[in-house]
Amino acid sequence: MRSRKSRLNEVVTWIRTAGAVNTLWGFLKSPMAAVYLWGPFLTIWGLVGGLRENVATPYLLVTCTLIFGGICWSATQVGSLRDRFTDRYKKLRVIFDRAIPSCRADVTFGDGSHAICFRLQVENESTSKLEQCEAWIESADRFPNISPFRLFWAGDTVVLTSGIPRIIQSMSVDLIKNVPRFV
Repeated sequence: MRSRKSRLNEVVTWIRTAGAVNTLWGFLKSPMAAVYLWGPFLTIWGLVGGLRENVATPYLLVTCTLIFGGICWSATQVGSLRDRFTDRYKKLRVIFDRAIPSCRADVTFGDGSHAICFRLQVENESTSKLEQCEAWIESADRFPNISPFRLFWAGDTVVLTSGIPRIIQSMSVDLIKNVPRFV
């Protein structure tokens, strides 16, 4: 019967092996592998194959250079395409709940004019941080002829002007995954 310590060592070894395999798989799929592994490997393969077939050295060097450059360029393009695809599908969740008292308020100003103030919760559901996000109202069901206008983010920003603190409203904020912000 094995001791607990030996079973624990087996589990630790298994976890380390799984981590190493995961790291290796991530490297093999990366654009960096194209430059440091696949490009040189296929270039040497082309060079050895060409030498076996007695291909003239100048043609062989040009071919191997094109192989290496093509692999590196392709990996760069695929990485760029992947980044553009993931940027396009970043997701935001916007919540307006009338049940929360501070989400909607009818306000009467000192001059007798009325306004409806509302608060929306915005949450980033993508994996990356969204920087300098602005909030805009483009249209409203009740007022179809309204032109787009910019909203303020809740939470004051304190700015020091000549040593005097001044409070300003944020026009843009960074949205971090699963951290709700209000507009």
